Parts: sequence; C-alpha cells; structure tokens
Amino acid sequence: MAKIGSRFKKIFEEAQRHPAYWMEDLRLQFLEGISAIMESQGITQKELADRMGVSEAYISRVFNDNVEKNFTLNTLVELSKAVNAEIKLS
Repeated sequence: MAKIGSRFKKIFEEAQRHPAYWMEDLRLQFLEGISAIMESQGITQKELADRMGVSEAYISRVFNDNVEKNFTLNTLVELSKAVNAEIKLS
C-alpha cells in the first residue's frame, strides 16, 4: 500500500511543477468564490448568463469544464462584474 501512496505523491509533485496545475487551482478557487457569492445573493446560472449577455450553456461550460478556452481573463472580469465582486489577491 505504501508504494501506491509514494507513486501518487510523486505524480502529484510532478504535476505541481507545471503552470497548468496552478492555473486550474486558481480557476477552481475563483469559481468557488463566485458560486458562494451567487448563492448568497440568490443568483442562478440563468440570471448570471443574462447579466453577462451570454447563454446559460456557456455559463454551465465555464463552471463545469476545465477547458481553458472557456475561462479567460475576460471571463474572470465579466463574472466578477456580473455579481458586483472585486478581484483581489490576498
């Protein structure tokens, strides 16, 4: 069993060496924050889509896919504006 754990640890450490790992981590943290704001404000994905002038299917892809083309810096800013949130690094 220890072998499996050590192999996983090695794979995980290797993944952390790539920018894609950190980009995905940031994307997920950001979307978790947007989701929390949406929940606290009672905003649905449909309402968010309406506020952004995009389709509900697009919003669903942004939240559910890890495809980079659906999540750009523009997407980050537009999502933030749609829920009246400010983007900060702490």
